[in-house]
Amino acid sequence: MVALLSAPDLVQQAQPENHPGPPPTARRTAPFSSAAIQSAHAHRAATGVIDWPEIALLYEGLVRIAPTIGSRVGRAVALAQAGDPVAGLDALEEIPAGRRTSYQPWWAARGHVLQLLARTDEARDAFRRAAGLTENAALREYLFKRVGL
Repeated sequence: MVALLSAPDLVQQAQPENHPGPPPTARRTAPFSSAAIQSAHAHRAATGVIDWPEIALLYEGLVRIAPTIGSRVGRAVALAQAGDPVAGLDALEEIPAGRRTSYQPWWAARGHVLQLLARTDEARDAFRRAAGLTENAALREYLFKRVGL
Protein backbone atom coordinates (compact mmCIF):
# COMPACT_ATOMS: atom_id res chain seq x y z
CA MET A 1 0.00 0.00 0.00
CA VAL A 2 2.87 2.38 0.77
CA ALA A 3 4.26 1.88 -2.74
CA LEU A 4 0.90 2.66 -4.29
CA LEU A 5 0.34 5.74 -2.19
CA SER A 6 3.76 7.12 -3.10
CA ALA A 7 3.37 6.45 -6.84
CA PRO A 8 2.58 10.09 -7.72
CA ASP A 9 5.82 11.16 -6.07
CA LEU A 10 7.72 8.56 -8.09
CA VAL A 11 6.13 9.80 -11.31
CA GLN A 12 7.21 13.35 -10.55
CA GLN A 13 10.74 12.18 -9.76
CA ALA A 14 10.90 10.35 -13.09
CA GLN A 15 9.90 13.44 -15.11
CA PRO A 16 12.93 15.55 -16.00
CA GLU A 17 12.60 19.16 -14.92
CA ASN A 18 11.81 21.75 -17.57
CA HIS A 19 11.49 19.06 -20.24
CA PRO A 20 8.48 19.65 -22.48
CA GLY A 21 6.68 16.67 -23.90
CA PRO A 22 7.28 13.02 -23.23
CA PRO A 23 10.36 12.17 -21.20
CA PRO A 24 13.22 10.50 -23.05
CA THR A 25 13.01 7.65 -20.56
CA ALA A 26 9.47 6.65 -21.52
CA ARG A 27 10.08 2.95 -21.04
CA ARG A 28 11.17 3.55 -17.47
CA THR A 29 8.49 6.17 -16.79
CA ALA A 30 5.43 4.29 -18.09
CA PRO A 31 5.36 1.88 -15.11
CA PHE A 32 5.34 4.85 -12.75
CA SER A 33 2.42 6.36 -14.64
CA SER A 34 0.58 3.06 -14.42
CA ALA A 35 1.35 2.92 -10.71
CA ALA A 36 -0.02 6.42 -10.25
CA ILE A 37 -3.26 5.38 -11.95
CA GLN A 38 -3.51 2.33 -9.70
CA SER A 39 -2.78 4.55 -6.70
CA ALA A 40 -5.67 6.82 -7.64
CA HIS A 41 -7.96 3.78 -7.85
CA ALA A 42 -6.63 2.41 -4.56
CA HIS A 43 -7.34 5.75 -2.89
CA ARG A 44 -11.01 4.76 -3.15
CA ALA A 45 -10.45 2.25 -0.34
CA ALA A 46 -9.65 5.14 2.00
CA THR A 47 -12.13 7.72 0.71
CA GLY A 48 -14.92 5.80 -1.00
CA VAL A 49 -14.48 8.10 -3.99
CA ILE A 50 -12.71 7.67 -7.33
CA ASP A 51 -11.24 10.90 -8.66
CA TRP A 52 -11.99 10.32 -12.35
CA PRO A 53 -10.68 13.70 -13.53
CA GLU A 54 -7.33 12.89 -11.88
CA ILE A 55 -7.30 9.42 -13.45
CA ALA A 56 -8.14 10.90 -16.86
CA LEU A 57 -5.22 13.32 -16.49
CA LEU A 58 -2.87 10.49 -15.52
CA TYR A 59 -4.00 8.49 -18.55
CA GLU A 60 -3.31 11.52 -20.79
CA GLY A 61 0.29 11.36 -19.62
CA LEU A 62 0.51 7.60 -19.99
CA VAL A 63 -0.87 7.68 -23.54
CA ARG A 64 1.76 10.28 -24.48
CA ILE A 65 4.62 8.06 -23.37
CA ALA A 66 3.12 4.61 -24.02
CA PRO A 67 0.25 4.81 -26.52
CA THR A 68 -0.72 1.14 -26.27
CA ILE A 69 -4.24 0.01 -27.03
CA GLY A 70 -4.69 -0.71 -23.31
CA SER A 71 -3.67 2.77 -22.21
CA ARG A 72 -5.84 4.33 -24.91
CA VAL A 73 -8.89 2.30 -23.84
CA GLY A 74 -8.22 3.22 -20.20
CA ARG A 75 -8.02 6.89 -21.16
CA ALA A 76 -11.33 6.67 -23.01
CA VAL A 77 -13.11 5.13 -20.02
CA ALA A 78 -11.57 7.67 -17.65
CA LEU A 79 -12.77 10.54 -19.86
CA ALA A 80 -16.28 9.08 -19.89
CA GLN A 81 -16.29 8.49 -16.13
CA ALA A 82 -14.98 12.02 -15.54
CA GLY A 83 -18.19 13.34 -17.07
CA ASP A 84 -17.50 13.48 -20.80
CA PRO A 85 -18.79 10.26 -22.38
CA VAL A 86 -18.76 11.86 -25.86
CA ALA A 87 -15.00 12.45 -25.52
CA GLY A 88 -14.65 8.89 -24.24
CA LEU A 89 -16.44 7.49 -27.28
CA ASP A 90 -14.38 9.71 -29.58
CA ALA A 91 -11.19 8.42 -27.93
CA LEU A 92 -12.31 4.84 -28.51
CA GLU A 93 -13.10 5.56 -32.14
CA GLU A 94 -9.62 7.06 -32.65
CA ILE A 95 -8.08 3.62 -32.08
CA PRO A 96 -7.45 2.05 -35.50
CA ALA A 97 -10.11 -0.50 -36.44
CA GLY A 98 -7.53 -3.17 -37.18
CA ARG A 99 -6.24 -3.00 -33.61
CA ARG A 100 -9.62 -2.99 -31.88
CA THR A 101 -11.61 -5.57 -33.85
CA SER A 102 -10.71 -8.51 -31.61
CA TYR A 103 -9.62 -6.57 -28.51
CA GLN A 104 -12.20 -7.55 -25.89
CA PRO A 105 -11.58 -4.63 -23.48
CA TRP A 106 -12.29 -2.17 -26.32
CA TRP A 107 -15.73 -3.72 -26.87
CA ALA A 108 -16.51 -3.77 -23.13
CA ALA A 109 -15.43 -0.13 -22.82
CA ARG A 110 -17.50 0.79 -25.87
CA GLY A 111 -20.54 -0.87 -24.33
CA HIS A 112 -20.04 1.01 -21.08
CA VAL A 113 -19.58 4.39 -22.76
CA LEU A 114 -22.56 3.84 -25.06
CA GLN A 115 -24.63 2.94 -22.01
CA LEU A 116 -23.61 6.25 -20.40
CA LEU A 117 -24.82 7.96 -23.58
CA ALA A 118 -28.17 6.10 -23.37
CA ARG A 119 -27.45 4.38 -26.69
CA THR A 120 -28.85 1.13 -25.33
CA ASP A 121 -29.06 -1.01 -28.47
CA GLU A 122 -25.48 -0.18 -29.48
CA ALA A 123 -24.32 -0.81 -25.91
CA ARG A 124 -25.94 -4.24 -25.91
CA ASP A 125 -24.27 -5.12 -29.22
CA ALA A 126 -20.88 -4.06 -27.87
CA PHE A 127 -21.32 -6.07 -24.65
CA ARG A 128 -22.34 -9.12 -26.70
CA ARG A 129 -19.24 -8.74 -28.84
CA ALA A 130 -17.05 -8.35 -25.73
CA ALA A 131 -18.59 -11.46 -24.19
CA GLY A 132 -17.90 -13.41 -27.36
CA LEU A 133 -14.24 -12.42 -27.27
CA THR A 134 -13.43 -13.82 -23.84
CA GLU A 135 -12.86 -17.37 -22.65
CA ASN A 136 -13.24 -16.31 -19.01
CA ALA A 137 -16.62 -17.70 -17.92
CA ALA A 138 -17.12 -15.21 -15.07
CA LEU A 139 -16.33 -12.25 -17.30
CA ARG A 140 -18.59 -13.58 -20.04
CA GLU A 141 -21.43 -13.96 -17.51
CA TYR A 142 -20.88 -10.39 -16.26
CA LEU A 143 -20.91 -9.01 -19.80
CA PHE A 144 -24.07 -10.91 -20.68
CA LYS A 145 -25.70 -9.42 -17.57
CA ARG A 146 -24.72 -5.99 -18.94
CA VAL A 147 -26.55 -6.91 -22.15
CA GLY A 148 -29.73 -7.02 -20.06
CA LEU A 149 -28.87 -3.52 -18.82
